[in-house]
Amino acid sequence: MQNIEKIVWLATILIKYTKESSIVCFPDIDLPDSSHHGQNEGMFIFRIKTKTGLPDSTWIVNKAGIYFDINPVIWTNEAANMICNACTVTNIAQIKPT
Repeated sequence: MQNIEKIVWLATILIKYTKESSIVCFPDIDLPDSSHHGQNEGMFIFRIKTKTGLPDSTWIVNKAGIYFDINPVIWTNEAANMICNACTVTNIAQIKPT
């Protein structure tokens, strides 16, 4: 399923789709190490198309694994978003996914 819309990116990107996930690759990006300030940064801003027909108050929880070269995965924090077309939200900080 092709569900990623690229918005902003700073390198060549290849997106591989599987049944359960999308894999974003930056082939041959070759960023220098952290001692090269301002020269070792990358960015990818994207939007994900949700499944149609999800009811209000449906939680979508995601996280990403980032691989640099042959090093072990670095996991991002979980992001939780609620489908809310007709909801009234008074204090988003108090809403937690179940």
